[in-house]
Amino acid sequence: MVNLLPGSASRNLEVHATVVVGLLGGGEVEVGQATLSRDIHELKLVKGPEGYRRVDDSYGTEGILPSVMHLARQFVVEIRQAQNLLVVKTTVGSAQPVAAALDASHWTEVVGTIAGDDTVLVIATDKKQAQTLAQRIRELS
Repeated sequence: MVNLLPGSASRNLEVHATVVVGLLGGGEVEVGQATLSRDIHELKLVKGPEGYRRVDDSYGTEGILPSVMHLARQFVVEIRQAQNLLVVKTTVGSAQPVAAALDASHWTEVVGTIAGDDTVLVIATDKKQAQTLAQRIRELS
């Protein structure tokens, strides 16, 4: 992977992609999910409604995340509870921003989240807190 140097935040991501593709011979490259996730993190990319974009280095990712209310209203399709776990179904490709917003909300009921493409697993402190959290998210959506 080619790292962008500090202070080069204004470089266009297309330049980076061109360099990487050039180094790899211009063909298709198969990578695992862990590699892709790590690269997205290192490039400081966040996923929004219009796809991935670079986070300005002067802001943390929490500063650019839409609110849980906005994301729940726009993307949450279904919420199911299993003990202290919530399975939050979203529209395709929306689970990551929903999970990030839940993590950034610092709600006491949320221990953590794991997101796929259209599903977020939310871990609550206990069954009662999961019920409270499910209702809270439903009221927002």
